[in-house]
Amino acid sequence: QDRYGYFWEEREVNERLEDVLLDQEADTKAYFGQLGKARDLSRRAVESAMQAEKTEIAAWYEAEAAFREAVFGNPMGARLRAAAALELSNGRELEYEAAMALAVAGDAPKARALSEDLARRFPEDTIVRFTIQPTMHAQLALSASNPSEALEAIQTAAPYELGARTTSTPALTALYPAWVRGEAYLAERRGPDAAAEF
Repeated sequence: QDRYGYFWEEREVNERLEDVLLDQEADTKAYFGQLGKARDLSRRAVESAMQAEKTEIAAWYEAEAAFREAVFGNPMGARLRAAAALELSNGRELEYEAAMALAVAGDAPKARALSEDLARRFPEDTIVRFTIQPTMHAQLALSASNPSEALEAIQTAAPYELGARTTSTPALTALYPAWVRGEAYLAERRGPDAAAEF
């Protein structure tokens, strides 16, 4: 029984939660370095979401997997998963996630194009202007081995970054400014500053 007094059949619960649990398990496996298992679980999460006609959620799982592949140093996997995500949706946060994955993977032209698309589609959006755009600029600078430019670009996001989280926004995207700042500090050999961000 849920908080509204509705009694769920076990089958209904499984159908509603299967993709969520698979996605969370994928994140857990990746955390422990089991990338092959994480890939399989992400694939199954996408399939489960699609079977349940949750296209936007399936796109998120693809975008999250793209970012994971980029961070693990698999640029081709990141590009493929980002492309799969963008075929399913072009929502604001999803496009941001895909752009970040591509920027980390070294596909600066595609990442820049997505960032520019967001700026064009959402010209008055505070999060796009003061969190997404500076973070993307910083990540692109960092990917081009320019951590000082990255740190300068990311300063714009500082007053806004904690406001990026909404109930429909995955926590990961709200943490990108801190992550990029930490990576830039690491590139400048400023370990204590990086640790504070992480």
